[in-house]
Amino acid sequence: MAIVRGNLLLSGVSGAIGRQVVVRQTRNGVVLAHFPSRSSKPPSEAQLQARARFGEAVTYAKSAAGREEYQDLAAVGGTSAFAIARRDFLTPPKVQDVDVARYRGLRGDVIEVRATDDVKVVAVTVRILAADGNVVEGGEMVRSEQDAAQWIYEAGVDAPAGHMLVEVVAEDLAGNRTSATRSREV
Repeated sequence: MAIVRGNLLLSGVSGAIGRQVVVRQTRNGVVLAHFPSRSSKPPSEAQLQARARFGEAVTYAKSAAGREEYQDLAAVGGTSAFAIARRDFLTPPKVQDVDVARYRGLRGDVIEVRATDDVKVVAVTVRILAADGNVVEGGEMVRSEQDAAQWIYEAGVDAPAGHMLVEVVAEDLAGNRTSATRSREV
């Protein structure tokens, strides 16, 4: 593959040339690449699933590329809002840390979560479960004013003594969800 800038011969050229070279126009210049060859083997189940997932990503990107978040990133990132939306659909958020050190089962105790995404985490929810599996409480976490990746939940009820399970779910702009759990004795 070669990237060509300022070449009058290739200005405005796009597509295949003689089934040997493919020319693409990008924001960074003209890209030349070998003409792709098709495999004679039938696609595997994993390949079919990947193609289906990519097709879903393209469908999402077509409808979501006009969103302000994608447009803003495209304006500074050197790529299209469509490509950013497609990547966002294919990349779920990451829950990097669930900090339960300050949660002792009392009203006012704090649970902190660090959640990131390639575009934006739009919501983080928490559920606190007792040892018997019953929900003690739960709800939406609040984004920290100092750090956009930090989310905070303040307990609203006193929990019964014993083993607690804290479940958190982070959701991104494309609707992808990632969950994480932590245990805590209170």
